[in-house]
Amino acid sequence: MKKIELLILLFIALNVTNAQSKKVLKFNSNYKSLELSKEKALTFDLELKKGGIYQFNLNQEGIAIYYALKDSKGNKLYESNFPDDIFGLEKFEYVPEKNQRFQLLIKRFDNSQNTDAGKVSIYIKSLNKKEIKVRNKIKKELAPENKKIVTSVDIDHFWEAFDLLKTGKSKQDSINIIQTVYLDRATNGLLDFIQARELTAEKYTKAIAENKSFYNSIKENTLIAKKAEPIVRDVFNKFSELYENFTPFKVCFAIGIKNTGGTVTNEFVLIGTEITTTIGLGEPFKEEDIIENIRGIIAHECVHTQQRPFQIEKSIKCPLLHQ
Repeated sequence: MKKIELLILLFIALNVTNAQSKKVLKFNSNYKSLELSKEKALTFDLELKKGGIYQFNLNQEGIAIYYALKDSKGNKLYESNFPDDIFGLEKFEYVPEKNQRFQLLIKRFDNSQNTDAGKVSIYIKSLNKKEIKVRNKIKKELAPENKKIVTSVDIDHFWEAFDLLKTGKSKQDSINIIQTVYLDRATNGLLDFIQARELTAEKYTKAIAENKSFYNSIKENTLIAKKAEPIVRDVFNKFSELYENFTPFKVCFAIGIKNTGGTVTNEFVLIGTEITTTIGLGEPFKEEDIIENIRGIIAHECVHTQQRPFQIEKSIKCPLLHQ
């Protein structure tokens, strides 16, 4: 009898300990300067509702972080890429398809150049009904554009936001303008771009402030990309002649922060138009040069769409080749 009682007490103790190791995060609340180290990761439970829109803000304070959002079965729904630095804000957004309990994991990014310990602050914004209504209205307006093989309306939205920056009176005003006029109106392609390159309004504001003359000089060049749809279709046709099973991806032209000319995701070829229409073309820029440069970038990225998934366990472990 005593053994049974002891086992029951042990079971209760283990469950209490497990319950204390996980904390349920509240939305729209600040969790400031939580300790993080090699030995100490952070795990939180979240109750997300279908139809909700949740914005995750993770501020690195002296340590580069890795983070992942998992469903109730432990499947990764979102995870971070390589962090830019040991300081700075990491952001992502998630829209759940059903009601369930999710898990947020935050740990030290495993790299010898990373610091051993630091802190992270967490803020998860749950958009209210009015904000979700605005988002759904934008989604409906973008539906025709999202059906296209080649989308370029994100270029227009960027320059709309860029021109409005002169009305801002503070850094926060600039961040809000980029967020609401550009990023919140993202096409499906730009949404993939945001995730692939972990783009934030803060990063755009910083990039524009540090490269004012560059962004002021490239608008007309980037607008030429809006004429590139026939070139894209020509590249697709040539690939179809070479590869019988070639399936064209969608192509999204957007404006980035000078850190990528092009990349691919599961559905899109994503083009950083600020780079493909300017850098490396020489001066003066000619429209035909820009179009031909776009042709080369599209063809290059199409090659990536045809590559088989990389199986690192069966190959030589070379980080550069892997990337």
